[in-house]
Amino acid sequence: MLCSWFPNKVFPTNGNFIEKHIRLLQGRYLIQILNVEHDPALRFFEIRRETSITGTISTHLVYANFSNIKVIRNLGRILLMIYYTLTLYKKHRFSLIHVHIAMPGVLAALFLKWLHGIPIVLSVHSSGFLDIDPKQYSKSLRKLLVWAANQTSRVCPVSEALATAWIANGLKAPVTIIPNTVNVQIFSPKPKDFQKDAPIKLLHISNFHAASKNIRGLLGALLILQKRASF
Repeated sequence: MLCSWFPNKVFPTNGNFIEKHIRLLQGRYLIQILNVEHDPALRFFEIRRETSITGTISTHLVYANFSNIKVIRNLGRILLMIYYTLTLYKKHRFSLIHVHIAMPGVLAALFLKWLHGIPIVLSVHSSGFLDIDPKQYSKSLRKLLVWAANQTSRVCPVSEALATAWIANGLKAPVTIIPNTVNVQIFSPKPKDFQKDAPIKLLHISNFHAASKNIRGLLGALLILQKRASF
């Protein structure tokens, strides 16, 4: 699992939905997780690697500080992702690469595919392809990501809207939509929740990124419900 986003000590909740995807495979496969993160607390050119093992899942978190300049920092992440991917392959000889969030993971995956013929599955989560996002990916980045995605065996967007956006930008690889996971043993409606006099409880969890999360729209919808149902 090459995870461009993954919970780490710099960003504890970054990509926690990716972690939940992977945990579903616990016990069914031998999995190596790799994430590379910029850590400004480290000295320049310092690199640290932390490894933990839970059941059949090994997690490798690599921290580095190459530069305060974004372009150099991103290049450093890509190079480290490639290096540690090749290092892990020499030891574990995995048969499939699953990339979560295209950049920089998919570039490292392509190196392994070209060298050893390992197939790639790419899960795409980011809203950067959607028109609703004011920080939409540039045309050049879109072309690079679509080109890389077309080298994979399958692309798995988390929503139909995201799948449509990738296809509109030239995606030709097979597509399977796999939504983010929900633990239905915890989050499942019960008959008593819908009794006439039972209080209605709603929970929404996200960040405050207005374009992709639309908190204002959610609050507006709740206001309409309140007026119509008088609850």
